[in-house]
Amino acid sequence: MRYRGYWIWIAWLILVYTINFACSSAIKETQRQEILNPAIANTQIAQTKGKIIMANNCESIRQSIETRNFLGWRGLPAECTAQDLFTNIPTDLSDRPVRPLGSDFNQAIFVLLELPGYYRPMASFRHNQLIMFDAMNPDLAGGFAPLHQDLGEPATRLDWHYGTLSIPTGEWVYPERGITVFLNTTADKALHIAVYQPTTLSEYERNLRPHLQKQVRPLRVP
Repeated sequence: MRYRGYWIWIAWLILVYTINFACSSAIKETQRQEILNPAIANTQIAQTKGKIIMANNCESIRQSIETRNFLGWRGLPAECTAQDLFTNIPTDLSDRPVRPLGSDFNQAIFVLLELPGYYRPMASFRHNQLIMFDAMNPDLAGGFAPLHQDLGEPATRLDWHYGTLSIPTGEWVYPERGITVFLNTTADKALHIAVYQPTTLSEYERNLRPHLQKQVRPLRVP
């Protein structure tokens, strides 16, 4: 009986150790994921009543856009308004210019922004909701190489025009990540960038894809 009690005590110690080890491993894994995917992963994990809640962090999205650092990007959160992400956004958009987007040429209101590191950055809206931010010549933090490594291979590579210059397969679309990178002819530098809510490839092509080609008009001879 004395030995039986001893082995029960040993088994109890092993069980306690196993439980503590499992909990410690889970905590370390969560911490590791937070380090690999910091605030720019667009979410923070909060523990409430035993449930994990993914809370959108609009401030981290704003920082990603302002610093031109899209590593870990997961798209524009639907909960973030344009006022959360940009300064000097007018409340009344009714008198703002419009632009066609996508193959369906659906109109979107746009507002030009002032953001260092971009040329002609703009926010586009439908029904007063922010649907896309895009800009020319983004000075990406670290260049395109680390972003390419983070994003991996695109869902598709489309032909696009940088003004009047045709760039075959230079439009790299990552619809599930909510980002499209428009590259140069050697595919090593971003000439334009667009971010939006995660979507499908067909939805991007039909309703979001920006028209960037400029038409060359012949000179009139007097």
